[in-house]
Amino acid sequence: MSSALLWQCLKNNSSFIRKQKNAPVMTTEPGNLVGINCERFSGFQKKTVEMTMGKKGKVIMTTKSAGRRKQRCPAKATHAMSLRTQASAAETQIDKALVKTMYRADLAKVAKHKYNKLKLAARKTRDSRIKATA
Repeated sequence: MSSALLWQCLKNNSSFIRKQKNAPVMTTEPGNLVGINCERFSGFQKKTVEMTMGKKGKVIMTTKSAGRRKQRCPAKATHAMSLRTQASAAETQIDKALVKTMYRADLAKVAKHKYNKLKLAARKTRDSRIKATA
């Protein structure tokens, strides 16, 4: 089934949709980079990008693998890549994975922004560092 047809069927009727007053329609589907219910960011597409926090403050970028054989095996259908902790090195890694391989060049800027947000959220505050030494 094509991703366009799948999107038309599921854009208003999905178990992942979260609606609130005076807010955009959000979604919690896996593979959705931003969390907005939009065809561009949808996790139902053939090529998706997702970023999560891993152990020890590492950011993990997950993409779908290509090939029919890997699509039939859910364990092999995704490819997880641990991004570097230095911002400039991680941004070049994102460019290499999304732009240079022609995977999803339209999501590269959004992925870099999400990486910066995740790294900022993982940082420890000054108060927690002071309490740990005391």
